[in-house]
Amino acid sequence: FGIPEPVNTRTHPTWMIDLVLMPLVAFDNERRRLGMGGGYYDRTFAFIDEKKPRKPHTPTLLGVAHECQRVARVPTNALDLAAAHIVTDQQWR
Repeated sequence: FGIPEPVNTRTHPTWMIDLVLMPLVAFDNERRRLGMGGGYYDRTFAFIDEKKPRKPHTPTLLGVAHECQRVARVPTNALDLAAAHIVTDQQWR
């Protein structure tokens, strides 16, 4: 698509990432999120167990949205990861 890409091919495991900014289509007060529907973040970070204490180098998933994208409830399934926090133009959740 003509998008410049890094020439450095060195990669790091995803568990070494500190912070992941996730653009959101919608979110609710429980930090459930709706993205573009591909499930990319959920598959990439499926190793994160939300019920267990965070380990060193567990990425923090930060949703980014406008406050007007907040809805009453986002439908989810068992594979969906909630955001650790959601930041909007008006509030940090």
